[in-house]
Amino acid sequence: MNIERLDDLVVQRLMFHARQIKTLPGYTELVAQKRKEREAAIAQIEEAITSIPVEQQRLRTQMRKTEKESVRDMLLADIENMELEKEKLQRAKAALEAEMRHGLGSLDEELQTLEEQWGEYPLQWRIALLNFLIAEVSLDLMSPRWVRIRITWANEWGCEQMYMYREEEHAPRWTEPELDYLRDNLLMASKAELMERLDTRTWQSIRNRAYVMGLIRNRYEHDERYTPQNAHLCVRDFQFMWEKGLPTTCDSLGHPTFTITTWEAVTIQK
Repeated sequence: MNIERLDDLVVQRLMFHARQIKTLPGYTELVAQKRKEREAAIAQIEEAITSIPVEQQRLRTQMRKTEKESVRDMLLADIENMELEKEKLQRAKAALEAEMRHGLGSLDEELQTLEEQWGEYPLQWRIALLNFLIAEVSLDLMSPRWVRIRITWANEWGCEQMYMYREEEHAPRWTEPELDYLRDNLLMASKAELMERLDTRTWQSIRNRAYVMGLIRNRYEHDERYTPQNAHLCVRDFQFMWEKGLPTTCDSLGHPTFTITTWEAVTIQK
């Protein structure tokens, strides 16, 4: 399963819902509160920065009054540490002022920024947001090539699902019963019979395994259901696609041209 593609699908669906949001209760109040908190933090930092030179001057006065070298060294170290603390506070103040300039905007602006810059946000931040909005994401194999992606949202968006075709399917090892059947029936059974008995194997994989076993099938037959163009589909894939009404037309490499369905709302029975 391509994890990056799965992540893209889930995030795209998240952004779809986000774009439908016209307002959030308390959003304006939240913006005002955040601004007030930052202003208070900046004021507190400015007060601390202003007090540092005063304290440093007091320590210098003490240094002039003492003759003990150890005390002078200790006071000098305190003065230097205060200078370092002042630089740290100045950086914190600059960061808060930058947040003030680029703080929370309107809801539309924030959602647009979230979508455009999603990949630039830190991974832990993205994970935290997804965990906040999503109760569960489940993957279920519907056939060797098709997987169901189901999202249960942690809010009023409910539960949704869609189906995706997997190009990188890894077939399991051939079993002895499968090999025995292939050895006994390759030359006599029809293509449809072989594929329906070996229903998790594509026609291409059946022919390749037969070749490895030294078996040659010198017959060609046209089958309307399982055409040569569908090189990467087995009977279970066909059955799933027929059940869902999905087209089975394929590209030049034998992969379906239709590889993803639209999202649909589902009701989960409890």
